[in-house]
Amino acid sequence: MEPIPQDRYFAILKAAGIERADPSGRIGKQLVYRRYPIRTIVIYLGEEDGNGHAEQVALTVLNLAENWLLIPRYGGAEDLGVMEMRGHGEAILYQAQERPILARYLATRPIDLAEATADLYALSSDGKILVTWDHHTADEGLSVNLLDIDTAGRLLVSLNVLGAEMEVFYAAG
Repeated sequence: MEPIPQDRYFAILKAAGIERADPSGRIGKQLVYRRYPIRTIVIYLGEEDGNGHAEQVALTVLNLAENWLLIPRYGGAEDLGVMEMRGHGEAILYQAQERPILARYLATRPIDLAEATADLYALSSDGKILVTWDHHTADEGLSVNLLDIDTAGRLLVSLNVLGAEMEVFYAAG
């Protein structure tokens, strides 16, 4: 794990075509693609599925890319408590071998609306996959935005093997 400073973080967002909301607004540091993603896959995680299923789903998504950024919508990366940090960081970079750790964290963390960990993004380091894991996930599903059709197809096949409940949305190119 490695903290990502603001200048490097903004360069990643710019290269990925992602806009970040003004953090002084009421919606926190919301992330959205400037253009609609080619595919959005919404995965439903029921309480009856348990954390084990959620962790498998998270790892399936994370296995689509080598490295991932964990990004809090509110607060800084230092507020997540996943590593010792000196100073402020915008995100935490997880290397390929750390994907299972990130999957477990996402699937098992408590979601308290007063905490920085309530609303998180996972962004592939190449910027082609943006996952929103927030306090709406339990009711509205886990949103995975993809810029690549082949990657979306691989994810759909893998989720089908897991028996995950999902919906697929597309944007006309």
